[in-house]
Amino acid sequence: MLLIAPVKDRIKDWAYAGFAFTFVSAALAHISVGDPIALWLAPLVFLVLLTISYALFVKGVHRIKKSNNQ
Repeated sequence: MLLIAPVKDRIKDWAYAGFAFTFVSAALAHISVGDPIALWLAPLVFLVLLTISYALFVKGVHRIKKSNNQ
């Protein structure tokens, strides 16, 4: 919920980190118990989507801060 809420940038950074930890640990859990690739690949796909979302978020924050300084 914090990823779409209008909160401070630092809080969103920690929300992104929390999701990243969750997706990585989910993939590792699936791998460690010997699940098929389809089950442990899903968290990694969501991790890639999260990374893209974070990159766009950071780019947007820098653009907003840059326009406020001019």
